Amino acid sequence: MTFNDENFMLKNEPAKRLYQKVKDQPIFDFHCHLSPKEIYEDQVFEDIVDLWLGGDHYKWRLMRAYGVPEKEITGPSDKLTKFKAWAKTVSHAYGNPLYHWSHLELKNVFGITDLLTEENAEEMYHKLNQIIHDKKLSPRKLIQMSKVNFIGTTDHPLDDLVWHEKIMQDIDFHVEVAPTFRPDEVFVEHANFNEFISRLAEVTNHEIHSFNDVVAALEERVKYFVNHGCKASDISFGEVVFEKVSQVQCDEILKKRLANQSLTQLEVRMWQSAIFKELCRLYHKYGLVTQVHFGALRNNHTQLYSKLGPDCGVDSMGEQTYLTQNLNLLLDDYAQNNQLPKMIWYNLNPIYNIPLAN
Repeated sequence: MTFNDENFMLKNEPAKRLYQKVKDQPIFDFHCHLSPKEIYEDQVFEDIVDLWLGGDHYKWRLMRAYGVPEKEITGPSDKLTKFKAWAKTVSHAYGNPLYHWSHLELKNVFGITDLLTEENAEEMYHKLNQIIHDKKLSPRKLIQMSKVNFIGTTDHPLDDLVWHEKIMQDIDFHVEVAPTFRPDEVFVEHANFNEFISRLAEVTNHEIHSFNDVVAALEERVKYFVNHGCKASDISFGEVVFEKVSQVQCDEILKKRLANQSLTQLEVRMWQSAIFKELCRLYHKYGLVTQVHFGALRNNHTQLYSKLGPDCGVDSMGEQTYLTQNLNLLLDDYAQNNQLPKMIWYNLNPIYNIPLAN
């Protein structure tokens, strides 16, 4: 039984004609979390669980929601057990994009049109692993099979970008893999802020004692990324905020944070407003598209976060007041100063879709 034939989700003749005209166009993937190291090393995957479930916290979330024990998600259970747990979960996830994506991948990568179920999970597991072995499926092989021309990875601003350099020098690989500048740790509420500032000073050979010192060091890293082919930045914050802030106030906030003193919510908002404005000025100056993810409440399950680290499937949608007011003030302020970069805003809570688009 199958549901994803050649007209999957195409409900009328114009849709079918349009799809046929564009289906072979290349993919320009400007936001992803692929590892440049894995792309360069290009190791053949050993198991479908490594390929499908390793690090995919969206699948982990769904499995937890279905009641799968953690040992069968991120714990010590064997790979077949984990695959069976995923098969049982996804077979009940009608309407969830993961259901559609999983079956599209089965068809497009493995040539399998059968539905994945609890009953055929073990047979599917062995069949998929055999195909991985026979086709020698590796990161580059999958990228090329998918007709990808460009990949924008997501990178820490202090990364040395050595893997991007190695990929660029490989004349046998014709896909451009560019770094993306993502400095989430620059916000004072981040647990690693002090360590980030210390490492930023070390990497850039800058002494950092003031707000302007932070900005100058960040500019050095932006230039380094641009010299390595960077075309975009990315950042995430829980709320869109806008506050008028002086340099003196920013210096005092930095001094308090580096001394591990508590900050008020207003001070946190003031720092976010000031540092994001300076980042956008730099992005405008160096021609980087600015991607903004907002509205996520991060790391809500302390126990799992402590054990597995960030991006382990325990984030959720947030909410805020005065979204459009703050966003309009922010964008207008940047535009008045001719510092508004090209921007892409990713909203996580659908109740804000219309206000954001408006």
